[in-house]
Parts: sequence; C-alpha cells; structure tokens
Amino acid sequence: MYGQKYETEFDAEGQLTSAVDYVTGDNDTVIYTMENHGETALSTQVTDAIEKANLTLDSTSLLLTGAVPEDCSLLISYGASKDLTDDELSMIETYLDGGGQVMFVLAQTEEKLPNWEALMAEYGLTLADGYVADTARYYPQLGSAYAIAPVLSSSSSITSGFSDDDLTLMLNVRGMTELETLPDNVTVTPFLETSSSGVAVTEDGTQTQGTYLLGAVSEKTDGDGNAAGRLTVISSASLVDESILNTIPNGVNLDVFMNAVTDGFEDIDNISIEPKRLETTYNTIQNAGSWSLLFIAVIPVITLIVGLVYWLRRRKL
Repeated sequence: MYGQKYETEFDAEGQLTSAVDYVTGDNDTVIYTMENHGETALSTQVTDAIEKANLTLDSTSLLLTGAVPEDCSLLISYGASKDLTDDELSMIETYLDGGGQVMFVLAQTEEKLPNWEALMAEYGLTLADGYVADTARYYPQLGSAYAIAPVLSSSSSITSGFSDDDLTLMLNVRGMTELETLPDNVTVTPFLETSSSGVAVTEDGTQTQGTYLLGAVSEKTDGDGNAAGRLTVISSASLVDESILNTIPNGVNLDVFMNAVTDGFEDIDNISIEPKRLETTYNTIQNAGSWSLLFIAVIPVITLIVGLVYWLRRRKL
C-alpha cells in the first residue's frame, strides 16, 4: 500500500537446520492429502513446517487413481465433511494392511461418517456422540468449556517431550474412546486427552462424563510382530487451524501436529525451530472478563476515591 517492504521474522536457524537435514537425510518421503470429501486446505503454517522437515506434499483423489499412490508414505484426510465410499475404504484398508500410514483429522462437524468410523473400529477406536467439553481444562477468557486445553500424554513419543506448562487449544472436539476389547494385534496410544472432567454433550442435551481421547495412534502388527498399519486420529481440525495458531502463538499445537506426522518415520525429524519475530509485541487483553474489569477499572477507581477522601480530611486538619 505504501510502497515499502519490511521483514516480520528471521528464520536463519530453522532454514539452516533444515538444509543440513536435507543433505544428510533421505528425502524421498511423500505425504498425500485426500481430495473430494470437502476437505479443508492445510494452513500456510502447516505446509511451511512440512516443507522445513524436507517432506514432499501432494494431493490425491483415490477414486480417480484407483488406489493409494505407490510412493505414499503417509495419507492425510484433513477436515473431511463427507464420508469415504466403500471402494475408498477398501483401498485404504489394503494400503494399511501393507504397512501404510494414515492420519484422519476430523472436521468440526457432527456429520456421521460410517466408513471412517468402521475403519477406526478396526483399529480399536470409537467416536463419542456430540461435542466434548472439559470443565477442568478450558480457557475461561474464550468463554466456553468447549475451548479445551488438552492433556499432553507422557506415554506417547509424540508428546513426551513437552512439559505440563506447554499449552494447546482445540475447539469443537469430537471425543474418542478405546474399545473395551481391542482387535487382535492392535495397540492404541493416546497423545491428547481430556481430564476426567470431560463431558460429551449431544444435540438433545445428553451429557456423558469421562476421559476422552482427542488424539491417538493405533498400530496393527501381523502374526510375526511386523508393522501392518498405523492409523493416527486427531478429533478436531482446529488443532492446526490458522485462527487457533494465531490465538495462542506461544502454544505447541503445530509442534504436536508435526510430531504426529513424522513420528511414524524412522529417518525424519520435525524441524521445530521457531522463526525469531522482528516486530514489537505488545501485551493485549483479549475477551476481557470480570477479573479484567476488576483490575482495570474497579480497583483504580476505589483507590482514587480513598485517596481523595484522605486528602480532604487532611485539608480540614
């Protein structure tokens, strides 16, 4: 607009580390995102992080290709609002049985997806009805118990490197539970969960309390113990939605997602070095509530009134 250009961030360390990783590692890993189910496009922050990890990103329509591409190392369905066809389900099952990896990131919708849910059941997971709130771990300033701060599991390699102080934010979450009896040779490892105060709330107001999985990896092995499929499920696409990443720039949402993407690869690392911001950052208060009003207005006004009364009394003396 003003004919001027200026830099907002400096990413020399991240780019240098990525370049070193590129020349020393294996760079033939291809990730495919699925098309034709109303999927949401990955945000720029996510595609930049995938590129920095030296992964190739492409898209595919299974009905047009007739199968999962042969060079596919990971197949991602991100925010699909429509279900798989029976043929697509069969293609994905064949791909998984051959040792493939699939990541299913649910859309922020209660739309029924019977074929996806059937695949999840094969890997020991089931979707809870309704959206999940957490009355013990949520962001009060966002005004809703559905704005969840998930628990980062220390038992998963995806989140074991984070501390209890690291924050994530998810909205409009579909909770998951592990089947009471897992299918043979299937193990489920959660990496994002609610607290025990999680509540699944359906449209008719029915509430079911419990601990719900918000992110989990389900792995299947063959009779000899060899890998025979890996399904990663994240229960809301909000995890790496651009607006969420901007709402809590100090959160670890993107790092968790990228760890989930790269965790199944032995020779791929998540290059998670954040660029250094060059802009001045100001402290701002978003969605000021009653506590903010107390400290910004009520206490200062009371202090002024008390001071004025004290001054008037001193004058009379």
